Amino acid sequence: MSVLFPQLSLWLLIIVAAINFTLSAFVFSSNPKSSTNKIFAFLGVIITFWLVNMYLSLQNYSPQISIWLIRLSVFFASGINGLFVLLANVMPDEKISLKKEKLLTLLISTLTVMFLCLSNLIFKTVNVGANGGASPVPGMLIFIFPLFIVTTSIACFYVFIRRISGSDENVRKKLSVVFVGILLMLLFVVVTIVIPVTVSQNSYFVQFFPLYTLFFTGLTAYAIIKHNLFSVKVFATQAITIVIWIVLLAKLFVTKNSYEFFLDAVVFLVMVVFGVVLIKSVIVEIE
Repeated sequence: MSVLFPQLSLWLLIIVAAINFTLSAFVFSSNPKSSTNKIFAFLGVIITFWLVNMYLSLQNYSPQISIWLIRLSVFFASGINGLFVLLANVMPDEKISLKKEKLLTLLISTLTVMFLCLSNLIFKTVNVGANGGASPVPGMLIFIFPLFIVTTSIACFYVFIRRISGSDENVRKKLSVVFVGILLMLLFVVVTIVIPVTVSQNSYFVQFFPLYTLFFTGLTAYAIIKHNLFSVKVFATQAITIVIWIVLLAKLFVTKNSYEFFLDAVVFLVMVVFGVVLIKSVIVEIE
């Protein structure tokens, strides 16, 4: 079982990363000039980097590497929260209508906290336990990170609720879907991770955290697809193809001998060619 769980968490990470990158790429390509699409795509990429960093931070490394992985975790988390607030203010518009003063305040505060997270002012160092696990030692400005997270979370919820209640039906539906996605993601994190870890030190569900992010990225992409910002058929074909590519590519790194590696490499190359041809044929069919 101890071998199964690390493999499960790794495969979940690979699959979710593939889905998030796919969603980000095609939402952006559907309308590269739209601020909403740009913000969502950027969020999808940063969330994926954060998930990869979180996975690595749970492994046993030297104290020097562990402290930087922990710092990067809060670095990405700060950026994600700042982007959530920005998305709440912009979606579904193509241009950012937020007042310049508010936009600059959000940008400067987010970047300031992000770069503070990379310093020893948030986490000074780590203490390595007997089992090899690293526990971060808080720095003198550690309070800034949770303060920023709480403040931006409240601001995000407030803006979503205010805009949902004051928008027309079409905009209200889009915002509601995204808001539900964020709520579901946070609900699962709190109920299955935060509470069990805090109360009983049970971290079993931590490995499923990547899946929870799909509530946000998946439902937001659904809102875009439902309102015909890009072809559902093209998106589905491209998404499934890229997920298969990434899974097959990942398999190359866990093969046990050269013969298996050769076979897996051939299968991967064949699927790449087949996938490209399939995607092009679907695009031609629709056009």
